[in-house]
Amino acid sequence: MALKIKLHENRSIVEQDISEMARVGFADKLEVSVWTDDGGEVPHVHITNKEPPSKSTSINLCVQLEKSEYFTHGKYDGTLNASQRKEFNKFMHQPHKQGKFASNYEYAVFLWNDNNSTHEIKLRTDENGNIVIPDYTNIADYKSNKDKG
Repeated sequence: MALKIKLHENRSIVEQDISEMARVGFADKLEVSVWTDDGGEVPHVHITNKEPPSKSTSINLCVQLEKSEYFTHGKYDGTLNASQRKEFNKFMHQPHKQGKFASNYEYAVFLWNDNNSTHEIKLRTDENGNIVIPDYTNIADYKSNKDKG
């Protein structure tokens, strides 16, 4: 069920539907978010354009959180170019803006676990106790379970 909010626009009040989502943040021109009660049971983030795109530059895709692989479900089947992958990877490794999480990746995992109860992610750490973040500069195509055989 979409929430209705009242927005003040030019001193008038307007009702508008908003999606049930939690924004992780912005990676250059990309918006990264986690949706609540997402139908895709594979833990992932949604990536869309930060600004309204032209048809030729529209971005609407999902990338898995537990590994560097796209996740196709529904209409979310795009890919990122090399520059966008670099920006997304950089963003996921950056500290969260409020300092409550070591990285935007850790924050995205928190949001997934808090909003999607079907599959909880456990953060992996290396031998020094640092959180292991997938390398998103090279994102593999999604392979369904039946393809993995």
